[in-house]
Amino acid sequence: MEVIERPIAELIFAEYNPRQLSTDQYEHLKASLKRFDCVEPVIVNTHPDRKDIIVGGHQRVRVWNGCTGLELSRCWLTRGPIDTTSLLS
Repeated sequence: MEVIERPIAELIFAEYNPRQLSTDQYEHLKASLKRFDCVEPVIVNTHPDRKDIIVGGHQRVRVWNGCTGLELSRCWLTRGPIDTTSLLS
């Protein structure tokens, strides 16, 4: 794996992510991100056919996208070619 910085606007949500947040979970994650920033990096794919598709961290990215005052400037772990990235979500 390689550690890089990736603008949040370049990330693509995977179609297969089944997880959803309740309103309480969303607010808790929002408060956590405001207080601690990104403790666990988001994992994105680097394979040319799936470049910038989120493998792990969909909900954190959703909260970042929905919050004003949260600037994402953290490093992202990227994962190389994997045919089974949906298994990691």
